[in-house]
Amino acid sequence: MYINKQREDGLLIMKRILAGFMSVLLAAALVACTAPAADPVPAAQTQQPAAQAAQAAQDATAVEDERVSIHIFGSRSPVSPEDWNTKQLVQEWSEAVNVHFEWELVTTGFQDAKSLRLASGDWPDVFMTVTDDEIIRYGTEGVFIPLNDLKERYAPNLMSLYTQYPDTRAFMTAPDGNKYTFPFHSIGPWGGINRLMVINTTWLSNLGLDMPTNLHEFRDVLRAFRDGDVNQDGYQTEVIPLSWAGALNGFHPMGWAFAPDFISASFQSPLPSGNVHVQIADGQVYFIPVTEEYRNWIRFMGELFAEGLLDPVGFTQGTDTYSAKLNTDPFSVGVAAVWDIGDSFHDPDAVYHYDFLPPLYGLNGERPVVQFNLGHGGRQMWAITRNAANPEAIVRAVDWIFHCPSISVQHLEGPFHDRLLPCACGLDTAWGTGTPPEGMDNTTWRNTVSLFGATPAWLNVEMYGRYLHLHFTDRKVEFMNTTMAPYKDPEPMPPFFLTLEETQIRAEVLTDINEFVNRMGAEMVINNNVDEIWDRYVEDLGRMGYQRIVDVQQAAVDRTLARR
Repeated sequence: MYINKQREDGLLIMKRILAGFMSVLLAAALVACTAPAADPVPAAQTQQPAAQAAQAAQDATAVEDERVSIHIFGSRSPVSPEDWNTKQLVQEWSEAVNVHFEWELVTTGFQDAKSLRLASGDWPDVFMTVTDDEIIRYGTEGVFIPLNDLKERYAPNLMSLYTQYPDTRAFMTAPDGNKYTFPFHSIGPWGGINRLMVINTTWLSNLGLDMPTNLHEFRDVLRAFRDGDVNQDGYQTEVIPLSWAGALNGFHPMGWAFAPDFISASFQSPLPSGNVHVQIADGQVYFIPVTEEYRNWIRFMGELFAEGLLDPVGFTQGTDTYSAKLNTDPFSVGVAAVWDIGDSFHDPDAVYHYDFLPPLYGLNGERPVVQFNLGHGGRQMWAITRNAANPEAIVRAVDWIFHCPSISVQHLEGPFHDRLLPCACGLDTAWGTGTPPEGMDNTTWRNTVSLFGATPAWLNVEMYGRYLHLHFTDRKVEFMNTTMAPYKDPEPMPPFFLTLEETQIRAEVLTDINEFVNRMGAEMVINNNVDEIWDRYVEDLGRMGYQRIVDVQQAAVDRTLARR
C-alpha cells in the first residue's frame, strides 16, 4: 500500500513537472507571435531623443501591474454566448494584457440603444462601434477622446501599420486632425464587391437552359422557373423565381446586401454599400435615385413583379424568413441575393445546385458596371469616452491585436484548433475552417466562437493569403477575380470624412430621404408605375433636399482628392 502511495505521489510529481514544461513550451510558442514588436517606436519617431524613445518603448510594452477593468458597450449576435468572458478568445486576450473586459451587449436595437446611451451622459469606457456622424459629433463635443498621442505612446504596432500604409492613417483622421477610433481593416480576397446573386443551376440543367448573359435571357430564365417542371418530378412545383430581403438597395449591418440591387449594374447604376444613395463620375457627386439609369432599373423590376417573377414579400421579409426560404428541401428559390453560397445555405451540397450569376448586359447591350468598394476597411471600432479611467490600458489592449496577424485571424474567424484548423492547402502558415457542428451554418458558427465585428482588426489581402484559407470561399474568389472584376466601377467613391457642419446638414435630410427612396422604390416596383409618377417623385425629393446631400459629399470628396 505504501509502495502504491509512493508510485501515485511520483506520478503526480511527474504530471506536474510535465504540465509545467508544456506550459513553458506553450508560452515560448506564443511569445514568437505575441511578444511586442522588436522596435516599438514608430519609424516616424526614430529621430526623437534616446531617453524619450526608451520611455515610449517602455510605456507601449508595459503590462498593467494591477488588473484593470474596461467597460464596453456594444452588440452581439443572438447566437453568441450571453457572457463573452466565457469565450476562449476573450480569456486569452484578457490574460495577455491583464485586463478584465466588462461586456454590455445588446442583441437587438443596438443603434437606438447606443443613441440613448450617448445622449444620457452615462457613458461606458468604450463604445464598440460608432458611425462617422457619431465620431464627428461626439469627438467635437468631447465625449470621445482624441487618440493621437495615446496611439503614439501606447500603440507601436498600430503606428507601424500606419507608417506602412499611410492611406489608412489618412482614412482614420477626422477633419479636425484627430483620430478617435481604431481600424477594422479586414480586406479579404473576396472583398470589394458586395453585390452578388446566385442562380439554381440544377433547375437550369433540368429545363435545358444556359446561364443567362443579358437581361432578356435572364427574364426568360425566370419565366421558365415559374412555369416549368424545375425538379423534373412530373409536377409544376410552386417556386419563387427571384427572392431577396429588404429594400431595393438595402444592406446588411456588416455591409453586404441581401437586396436585388445586383441587377442595377446592368443599367450602369452601381449602388454603394449603404443607404447614402450617392455615386461619383468624373469627380462629380450625383444622387442615384433621380437618374434615368435608376428609373430604367425600377421599370425593369416592376415588369418582373407584374409577371409574378419576384418574391411578393421580398420588400418586407426579414433575414430569418429569407434564410428559411433558401433552405427548404427541395430548394424553392431560383435566384437569390447572398454574400456567399456557403454562408446563406445550410446544406453543404448547395454548392452543387447553385452558382454565381454573372454580370448581365443591359436591355440595349449596355456593358454592366459593378459596384466596387475601395480597400480601406472601416474606421468605426472602439471609441474611448472621457469617462474611461485608464485610456492608456485600453490602447495597449487594442494594440495587442495588431502585433501579429494570427490574432486578427482568430478574432475574425474563431480560435485555432476549434473553428480554425491547419490548412491542407500547401501553405504551412495558413489555417482553414472545419466542418460546422450539425444544424449550424458557417455564419452561425463564426458568431458563436469568434469576435468578428466586435474588436479592431488588421488583415489585408496579402495577409489573408498567407494566414487564412477559407476553402469555401475559393469559388467566390475565383468568380470575383475572373468574372466580376472586369466590370467593376472604374471610379468608385473615394473615402471621405464629413465635417461637423456637413454631418448636421446631411442628418437633417438623410433619414427622411432614405425612408422615402426605399418606400417609393418598393411601391413603384409593386405597382409597376414608375413612368406615371416619376416626375412627381423627383420633385418630392427635390423639396426634401437631396441636393444638400450631394453638396456636402462633394465638398468632402474634393478635400480627399485635393490631399492626393
